[in-house]
Amino acid sequence: MPDTAYRFIIADDHPLFRGALRQTLETQYPDARIDEAGTLEDATACLEEDGDVDLILLDLTMPGMRGFSGLMYLRAQYAGVPVVIVSANDSDQDKAQAFEAGANDYLIKPPMIEDIEATLEKTLKKPVQPQAKTAPAETPAATPAATKPADTTAKAKRSKSGKPVAPKPKKASRAAQPAPPQKKSVL
Repeated sequence: MPDTAYRFIIADDHPLFRGALRQTLETQYPDARIDEAGTLEDATACLEEDGDVDLILLDLTMPGMRGFSGLMYLRAQYAGVPVVIVSANDSDQDKAQAFEAGANDYLIKPPMIEDIEATLEKTLKKPVQPQAKTAPAETPAATPAATKPADTTAKAKRSKSGKPVAPKPKKASRAAQPAPPQKKSVL
């Protein structure tokens, strides 16, 4: 287990899901300070109170998010804080948009405990990618949803139009793999 006392913000509008994530984080990081927020406004208040946050677990559909505008706002205002999306939507398009808007990683609800642990460990070791130079200075409620930050993912694969494309996981032959161990979901 990590020795460092981390600070996390769990931003999700479902109290039971926040509680399950909190329990998982407390098990892996017993000395961590964990704040909970049910809206983007609450998450922003936590960051304004004390910006020394190591990671935000962010739901894309909670109140105040307005699609990806909320993520773009957080990345613009708190560029040094890694953001891991936790969403029930597993569409490739939404994942790509989340990465384009500045997400560091993406977990599908309900995430498996092992996936949360691996994602946090990986994200906390990586430096945060630099974010857009021209970013929304206002909260998403006052920011048009069509606003997009400048592209800063120089090494990412790109589509024909030049937009970054989220990497697709490589599929291995099922016949060559042993049966996976039973994983536990946070819910």
